[in-house]
Parts: sequence; C-alpha cells; structure tokens
Amino acid sequence: LTLQKRDQDQKFDLLGQLLPTEASETDLVRVLLLKEEAEFDSTLTDDLGEFTLTALPPGSYQLVLSNEQYEITIPALHLSA
Repeated sequence: LTLQKRDQDQKFDLLGQLLPTEASETDLVRVLLLKEEAEFDSTLTDDLGEFTLTALPPGSYQLVLSNEQYEITIPALHLSA
C-alpha cells in the first residue's frame, strides 16, 4: 500500500498491489473502502493486482480486500492532513 497526499486539495490517493498466488492468479479482488461502517468507495484490482482509490478526504477508514477465496480487512486506516 502507498498513501500519497495531494498538494492541490489536501486529499489522499491510496495505491496498492496484491501479488497473486498460484491458486488466485486470474481472480480479480474487490477493494472496498468503508467509512463509519458504510461503503465510501470501491474498485477492482487489474490483471497485475494493482488498484487505486483517489481523492480521499482525511478521516478514518477500513479497507477490505476480498474475492471468492478470502477476505482481508485492515481495520484502522487513518488519513490526516
């Protein structure tokens, strides 16, 4: 995961990549960003396992990565100006 603060508007861009395993090489992963337990933003990984969520305002979030085989939750992602 890489978090970049944007100079133009004080928001953040979150970039990430999931490296495939033999069992999940072709599976796309859903990337879900929650704020106060509600969906704030979402995307899918591309064929290289990369994803980007842009223009995120400061705040506390949860990041959930999932496909048919697994779900990974990062419970405390704090973005502050």
